[in-house]
Order: sequence, then structure tokens, then C-alpha cells
Amino acid sequence: MMGKQSLRKDDCLESVIEEYSTMVYRLAVSQTGNRTDADDVFQEVFLRYIRRERSFESEEHRKAWLIRVTVNCCKNYFNSAWMKKTVSQLADCDMYGYFVSGGIMTDGPWQVTFPLGER
Repeated sequence: MMGKQSLRKDDCLESVIEEYSTMVYRLAVSQTGNRTDADDVFQEVFLRYIRRERSFESEEHRKAWLIRVTVNCCKNYFNSAWMKKTVSQLADCDMYGYFVSGGIMTDGPWQVTFPLGER
């Protein structure tokens, strides 16, 4: 059993997404700094909207709720264990995404030795 879920039958989901998608996406891009992470946040925001059980008092209430949830999802995304692990791993990569260990590129098609500067 999936538990309590709402499919938002009280309003047309397509029209709400059409009305607020640009706002939510732009806010997510501005908060995350890139489109890939913004896509994840965008999906999460509208999934939460679909699952929300209570109705809104007005369109202003709906808009404020979407803004608040978008900001909170961005914060949650950056505080997630997955994001913390990914960011720490990226610190060990060079600009092409190869892992650098002791001056040797270990994941590239070639292993190249070069001096590492002070960090």
C-alpha cells in the first residue's frame, strides 16, 4: 500500500504546471547554479504539489507555497548525503573529470605524472 496520496483532482494539474513551471525552474536554476540540479528540484517540487492533500486558499497562496517548496528543495538538495559525497569527490578531480592521486591521473586513458602545486 502506498499510503496517503493526493492526485490533485481539485484543479487541473497541467494548467498549474504550465502557469508556474517557468517561475519554479528559474528559481531552481538561480539557487542551484546549474540546469541539471534544477531539473531534479523542479521534479521534486511538482511531485510534492501532486501529493499535497490540502487545497489552497487562493492563487497567491499556491504561488507562495511553490516558491517556498522550491527554495526548501534546493536547500535539501545541497544538504543531502549524495551531494556532499559528490562535491568532495569532485575536489579530487582535474578539470576533465579524471581522479588525481599523488600526481598521477588514475582514471584516464593515459596515466600521466605531473607535479601537484600547493593547495
